[in-house]
Amino acid sequence: MNDLTHAIQECKVVNYIDDTKIYLSNQDPQVVEVGVKKNIDMVSGECMLASPEKYQALQLGRADYNMNIECCKNVIPLSSKIKLLGFPIDK
Repeated sequence: MNDLTHAIQECKVVNYIDDTKIYLSNQDPQVVEVGVKKNIDMVSGECMLASPEKYQALQLGRADYNMNIECCKNVIPLSSKIKLLGFPIDK
């Protein structure tokens, strides 16, 4: 898991015990979508076993663009809020 931070290229990685978050920020939501997809595909294919049923995405910013992110042919649901280190983060 420590190598994950070196494997991820476009996104930033936050690790805490058994919880890993990747994120990407850009004014263009398509840049975010493509970057996240690329990193998820690379990580799930090479570095670790994927558990896409545990994945969730939070889209901040433009509400007129709906991201479609997949991992292992599973759509990662867009959530209205997630927890980061036990603290809720929402739109």
